[in-house]
Amino acid sequence: SASDRVSAIGEMGRRVTYNGATYTKKDNLKTILFLGVDNTSTKVKNTIGQGGRADNISLFVLDPENKTIQMMSISRDTIVGVDVYDTKGGKLYTGNMQITMQYSYGNSASKSCRLMERRVGELIHGIDIDGYFSMTMDGLPEIIDGIGGLTVKMPEDYTMINKAYTKGAVVTMTGKEAERFIRYRDTKTSGSSDVRMARDAWLMGELFHQLRAGKFSVTQLLDLADAYIETDLDADTMKDLASYTMADKSYTMPGTSIEGKTHDEFYVDDDAFVPILLELYYNKK
Repeated sequence: SASDRVSAIGEMGRRVTYNGATYTKKDNLKTILFLGVDNTSTKVKNTIGQGGRADNISLFVLDPENKTIQMMSISRDTIVGVDVYDTKGGKLYTGNMQITMQYSYGNSASKSCRLMERRVGELIHGIDIDGYFSMTMDGLPEIIDGIGGLTVKMPEDYTMINKAYTKGAVVTMTGKEAERFIRYRDTKTSGSSDVRMARDAWLMGELFHQLRAGKFSVTQLLDLADAYIETDLDADTMKDLASYTMADKSYTMPGTSIEGKTHDEFYVDDDAFVPILLELYYNKK
């Protein structure tokens, strides 16, 4: 069965055998965890479960040789074992809940990021995550306005968010409009978080493409975002990202979303996910 094949892999090391084929891990790839956080400050409250939630969870897989980035989105509703801590940092228990909740149980922004890094690392079968970058979403309006707005061509019809967002329309979003664009979800519809996730990934890609095109600089972006970010990446690494090209193809962690008793629950389909990891991180021998 699929689960037998995945469990046989366990943590994906340098060499992996899957479906009778052997794979060797690519050299020099770097993985950065990006978190979009829904609280109003990077200063996590020192109260259990009140540190905000990681509503946007993405992995950036960097290829330093080819200067490309592959992006993979992870549903905030993914059910995992979340470690719950008290305000002194003592672990209370592990409970199955949405992965977004893991962020809230840190007693600082850096601790919350490290907890998320651990959970996501488990989801991707132990592949190393080399750093994290989190930003609170309340900073987005200031950042977008600071670069003069974001001009994009709508890939789909989003008139449920703004009547001007017809497919193919070229619009310049203000900061508030961009914030509404990424936050909007129809909470009455099961799986709406996954629809929003795809929209967020697209807008993030557009922002990166314009950075790469020189419409604004990394320094300008970081200055605007400084009050809203938490990262363990050094300044040189951040600036080097401007030399990368975002791949047109992006990935979404596959699985099934169901309507739970109190919220949507997303369960990863490892049978579909392991081949994606192999494509991203491995060469077939």
